[in-house]
Amino acid sequence: MIILEKKTEKGSLRFLGKEYDGLRPQKLVIAGNTIKNIAEGNNLTSYKIGKYSTKNVFMLFNGENIFYVYVNPKYRNYRNVFKKIINKIHKGFHVDHILSRNLAKHFRFNYVLLCIIPEKVNMKHGSVEKIKISLDLIVDFPQICYSDDRIFDKILSRNPLARRQFVEIRKGYNPNSKPNYGLTLKQKGIWNRAFGFDTFDKTIIPNIKRIE
Repeated sequence: MIILEKKTEKGSLRFLGKEYDGLRPQKLVIAGNTIKNIAEGNNLTSYKIGKYSTKNVFMLFNGENIFYVYVNPKYRNYRNVFKKIINKIHKGFHVDHILSRNLAKHFRFNYVLLCIIPEKVNMKHGSVEKIKISLDLIVDFPQICYSDDRIFDKILSRNPLARRQFVEIRKGYNPNSKPNYGLTLKQKGIWNRAFGFDTFDKTIIPNIKRIE
C-alpha cells in the first residue's frame, strides 16, 4: 500500500503549523489604543501578567496554548516580561515590536504586539520602519491596526526586499493596511513560532489574572 500522507516530524515547521491554531494574518491586531479594543478585535480574553502594570503590558490568551503579548511602546522591560512567558529565546533572535516603537508612537497607539524574529531580519527592517507617513493623509484613523505586506514578511522572517521592490514599501506603513496573503502550512509554522507558542511556559498561568 502506498501512503501519500506526509509524515510531520515533531518540532518541525509543518508540525508547528498543524499543532497551533493561532489567528490568521488578516485577523491579528498588531497595535491599538486600548486593551478592550485589542481584545475585541482579536476575539480573545485579556489578562494581567503577574505584578506588571497593565499600563505597560498585558496578554491575550485562549486558555490553552495561544497567547499574544502587547506592550506600551515606551516600556523598556518588554524582553524580560516575554521571557517569563516562554521558556527561552533562541540565540540570534530578537524580541521585537511588530509595529516598530517609533511608528507606534507616531500613530499614537498605546500597545504593540511582540514577536520573536531573527536578529538579521529585524535589523534589515529597521531602516524601512523609519519612514513615517503624515497623519494628515489618514482619513479614518483606526482604533486598532493590522500588518501590511512588509510586516507580514517580517513576521515570516523575510528581509523587507525579499518579495517586493523598494518602490512598494517606500511610502511607509499605513494603519489602515491589511496583508494580502495567506499562509502555507510551513509558513504557518514560522508564523506560530514568531509568537512563541511552541515554548509557552504554562507555569505562568496561575499568575495571570483576567482583566474585567
